[in-house]
Amino acid sequence: PRISKHEVLNIFFFDTKARPKTKAKNKQKHSITIMSSSCTETKSNKTTKWYNGIGGLNPKFSLFGIPPTWVNTSLPPGHTSQSAMLSTYPEWRTLLTGTYIIYSLNLVWLLIAIWVYIVFPYDYEVAKHWDSHFGHWIVKRAVVNMSIVHLYYSFWHVSLYGLKWSTRPFNTNRVYRWDKLLHNMWYTTLGTLQWTAWE
Repeated sequence: PRISKHEVLNIFFFDTKARPKTKAKNKQKHSITIMSSSCTETKSNKTTKWYNGIGGLNPKFSLFGIPPTWVNTSLPPGHTSQSAMLSTYPEWRTLLTGTYIIYSLNLVWLLIAIWVYIVFPYDYEVAKHWDSHFGHWIVKRAVVNMSIVHLYYSFWHVSLYGLKWSTRPFNTNRVYRWDKLLHNMWYTTLGTLQWTAWE
């Protein structure tokens, strides 16, 4: 099929390998590279919308149910070769244009960080004096950080283990253990306290 201007734009920004020299020689090559791109044409010849993949979401605007396009679902989880995908790294265009932030969970983390910064701003005046007021501010900051971290990880824990929104665990033989859960929560808490101290 002919490549539209929209598809050429997608190739320029998102596909490091596909910028044709001639239309005739590279026609087959384009159809393959376009299909491998996360923001261009699919096997059914339908152009994927530009907003697919924003924030790490799949075409159904969900984090669950549809694996990435490079995953071979006929193989067990963790058995798909990533050599073809990793052969294009580092993808300088995505790094320089910032699209690696937009089309991944990095966008979610960035938005959370901005939200926290606006809703719970730093009190630089209190920080000028190392007294009881500063100590109270540190405690409040620890509560904010702890709440956000545990809410974030609780979402993934409940959705994956409780609600079972995902059906392809990386390790199918993994046994759920409460002691492992508490172990992870304990060290996550310690890490958050250390993060608060640095902050």
